[in-house]
Amino acid sequence: MTIAKCSNNHIYDSSIYSSCPYCMSNSGPEKPVEMTPPVRNDRDDGKTKFVERPKVVGWLVCTGGTMEGKSYNLYSKQNTVGRAPLSDVHIEGDSTISDKHCLIAYDERHNRFTLVPKTETNLMSLNGEYVRKATRLSSFDRIEMGKSSFLFVALCGDQFTWKPVKSAKPEENGGEKS
Repeated sequence: MTIAKCSNNHIYDSSIYSSCPYCMSNSGPEKPVEMTPPVRNDRDDGKTKFVERPKVVGWLVCTGGTMEGKSYNLYSKQNTVGRAPLSDVHIEGDSTISDKHCLIAYDERHNRFTLVPKTETNLMSLNGEYVRKATRLSSFDRIEMGKSSFLFVALCGDQFTWKPVKSAKPEENGGEKS
């Protein structure tokens, strides 16, 4: 499946439709749907495809600007943030934000988040300080870019992670004592 987004923010499968099927219908555009990241195929046993859906690891909430009140899901790995319609965090209505303004990355291995500017000309601040290089994020950090401001909220951290927690006692893991 190839996900596409038209100028009216409709999401559709471009491998099936050459243009947006909602905009071409007689009844007019339907309600836009929120775009979700692509689904990865983690393993294939030759018979059945096992698909793992990406898990939310945090959120970015717009606290000021044209999208005030809107929240954006953040997923493992890298989340592109910008004005481009296919950005993971698509910020509409703020022309002072570039198409690919920055990345918010979640490192599962070290259980931490990082804010990464895409270029030196994409000005932004973290808790009032300008960000010029990759900087570690903490929950409830305030990010300003363009004419918009955001609050970063981590789901994964010291209190929670999607990795299964292994018990120190072998009996609780279903194993036998050695």
